[in-house]
Parts: sequence; structure tokens; C-alpha cells
Amino acid sequence: MVETAFAEFVAVPLSDQFGNDVDWKLFESKPRVLLFAGKDAAAAAKDWGIFLQKTFNLDFHPSPQHLQTLVPAEKIKVVAVATLPEVPSIFRGLFRSGFRRDAKDMGLALDFSRAVSRQFSYDGSEPLPLVAILPKGSSVTGSQILALYGLSSDSELRKKVTERISNLF
Repeated sequence: MVETAFAEFVAVPLSDQFGNDVDWKLFESKPRVLLFAGKDAAAAAKDWGIFLQKTFNLDFHPSPQHLQTLVPAEKIKVVAVATLPEVPSIFRGLFRSGFRRDAKDMGLALDFSRAVSRQFSYDGSEPLPLVAILPKGSSVTGSQILALYGLSSDSELRKKVTERISNLF
């Protein structure tokens, strides 16, 4: 488990695997957990997503369009962010089609420019996902954010993450 620190979170425009824009303002009313992963950390990030949804959003039913909605029963908003290499726009459709095929049951914010990932010093080559916990609100400073690298199978890390999220209610 490694904690990181940074200045603040700036909502940079991203789109999902279907080409829809991610509306960050929609999620400001709930605590948010951003799960950053490159290719090597994708499976571990998915495990985090499942754990967090089952822990905090009991009635969660995954769907590809879930990223674009805020379900009233959700206590937190979990946003998976695929940290991708800088891909020329002409090839982005190929990446999107791969994600549509491989991530049928969940929405993914695609960070082609790494603009969001860079705010958390995550470049996508790391073997572990980055879990960033943000409080509700539109103006979020670095001191309000907890960012950790690790696996959801680490009980100490799982406890720290759930306690931090629970304290945001």
C-alpha cells in the first residue's frame, strides 16, 4: 500500500467506450472513487470496482451506460478510468471497440491524453491500480483526497478504503 499526494482534482473532459462524454458535474453530489488502471492493472481495478459496489451500492446492477447515470440509491460513484497511451485520434475508435467488447458490463472513462491520470501521478505502466477517494463537491483540494496503490485482496488496504469512504457520509 502506497499513499500519494497532489494539489487538487480538476475535472478534465473524458469520454467512455461508446464515445459519450463523462459528465463530472453529475457526480458531485456523492463521494467518488476513481479507479485508475493501465493494461497490467485492469483486472485488479475491476476487482476493486466490484468490491466497492457490493460494499456501498447494494442494489448496483452493472451496465455499460452506468457511467453516464447517477442511480439515486448509490451512496458513492465509482468511476473506472482506463489510462491509455497517447493515441492519435484516428486510432481511438479501435481502442473504443476493444473496450466495448471487453467491458460490456461496465462503463469506462477513457483517458487518452492522460490528463486526469497525470493529476494523480499515474502513467498507466504501474502493475497496481490507483484508488483515489474524493469527497462530494466541485472544488476538491489535494488534502481532501486519499490516493492509494494496491489490491482489493489486501485486507488492511480494504479496511482503510472503506473507513475513509464511510467517513464521507
